[in-house]
Amino acid sequence: MEILQASNETRERFFDLAAKGRNELPADIARYIDENPDALKSIREKMKLASCQ
Repeated sequence: MEILQASNETRERFFDLAAKGRNELPADIARYIDENPDALKSIREKMKLASCQ
């Protein structure tokens, strides 16, 4: 990605497509969750709110 001088948008799209092909979370998202354990709590709270609507 650095050699190609990809934009942030292209980089994110690449992560999304690669993850979809592997049936996983995008690497940047997985890294963020791993480095920020409180993110899991926040995601679960948002999931609960979404399921109530």
